[in-house]
Amino acid sequence: MNIIVFDTETAGCKTQSLLNVGYMIVDLDLTTFTYKTKVKRDYIMRDIYRNTMWMRNDMFVGDAKLGVITHNIEHKGAVLRTEKQVFEQLARDLAKYSVECGYAYNCQFDTDKFAKTAIAYGLPNPLENIKVFDLWG
Repeated sequence: MNIIVFDTETAGCKTQSLLNVGYMIVDLDLTTFTYKTKVKRDYIMRDIYRNTMWMRNDMFVGDAKLGVITHNIEHKGAVLRTEKQVFEQLARDLAKYSVECGYAYNCQFDTDKFAKTAIAYGLPNPLENIKVFDLWG
């Protein structure tokens, strides 16, 4: 059974703009409780990241977290992309691997950010038809 496990990070106290999207799609074997990673992706929203003054002064980011993000980008741990590129790649991955459901910590927060970003940019929400379960529960 292929599932997605994902997480988001935001920037902006009021806007809570989607800054980072990371996910893994795995083939979960429920008989042995093992999994095989199909794909692993980590994206930073390009336009938000490039607004360094806002990022440095943001209470959710600041200099320390901006340094970690920059290090991840420079060492190929994360890739700069637009929201459209991220949403399109996620949709392709969900279809390619026939993902049945998803999991996230505090999933309501993450799915809300996907929905609001989709509306703001006029994009289809790639998670709209995926049942997402909360790992906190």
